[in-house]
Amino acid sequence: MSRTSWTVGVRVAPLVVVPVLLAVSVYPGRFHASPGYIAGSMLAALLFALGSRAPFTVSLALSVLCGWLLTVEAWGPAGLVPYLAALALAELAASQRPRWQVVAATVVWAACYITGSVLDSEQHTLIRVLAETISFVGLPVVGGLYMRERFALAERERRELEREALHARRDERAALARELHDLMAHHMSAISLRVGVARTVYAGIDPGLDEVLSDIHETATDSLADIRRLLAALREREPVQNRTIDDAESEIRRAVARTTDAGFAVDARIDLGDAPPAAIDALTLVRVIQEALTNVMKHAPRGAAVSVDVVRGDGAWEARVSSPLPAHASRGHGYGLTGMAERAELAGGRIAAGPQGDRWVVALSVPTRHT
Repeated sequence: MSRTSWTVGVRVAPLVVVPVLLAVSVYPGRFHASPGYIAGSMLAALLFALGSRAPFTVSLALSVLCGWLLTVEAWGPAGLVPYLAALALAELAASQRPRWQVVAATVVWAACYITGSVLDSEQHTLIRVLAETISFVGLPVVGGLYMRERFALAERERRELEREALHARRDERAALARELHDLMAHHMSAISLRVGVARTVYAGIDPGLDEVLSDIHETATDSLADIRRLLAALREREPVQNRTIDDAESEIRRAVARTTDAGFAVDARIDLGDAPPAAIDALTLVRVIQEALTNVMKHAPRGAAVSVDVVRGDGAWEARVSSPLPAHASRGHGYGLTGMAERAELAGGRIAAGPQGDRWVVALSVPTRHT
């Protein structure tokens, strides 16, 4: 049971219970309650229901009001209404309010209860007053403090479960990093090595072949570096936001060059200004543009005109990649688009990807921040 549900249930109940108690207390010939007592009781129920907003203030107000109700003649079940102050005190003690508020509210309710009880009864003894005070003041405070400790214990257990889940995710990430290393890094290293050997063996035979092999070697080397960065990220104990791109503009132009080498007519307009993007901005720009151009090479017609625009706008970095739509296929919504959207969201930006007329447009906006 959460503290919120417990509080809501207790606070709302008197709005129903008090009118019932008052109704059965005006039965002719058996019970009765004066109009002043009825009005005070309804006010007490209303104050109690609103107590979650200011429990300390409401507890003090109820103590005074209910202390007065104890002095007013009321027979039958209506006589239970003044003890709403005891419930308010218990709820205050159970909350995370400062201890001094609990002490102050306890003193006020004790004073009001003792005064009301003494004025209400002609036959009162010290033992009786003490016993009633313990019952209707001491026990609510003890019960409330017990509930406070239970709520605190539940919160500590919740945080411990969250820590355990976080550690489990970290262990899983480390295991995934090892699997990725075994699966990918070895093969990418082999590709890079073999292409390097091929460049040496076939050097000078065909300029076109040299260019293709150089591009394959460079792409494999870059991919291997990306894999190693990913593995390092997966192994980290804490998430890090400032993974860096040495030169965002150069990385973007290299992605454009690879797209051009693949047979596309790329019109690139890249202007990052004098101040380079902050680390997370640069990383987001580069990765989203790389993914967008990869999708171009997968889906756009070979030789199509592609435009890449990257500028610093008014308070945001703006990037736009546009290419013709495939003749008979849809780009869909695969992991690439999902990954771009997640990356943009992590950087505090937004992304839109979809058809505009006869073209597919990926538009990214990332708020600028200090480097």
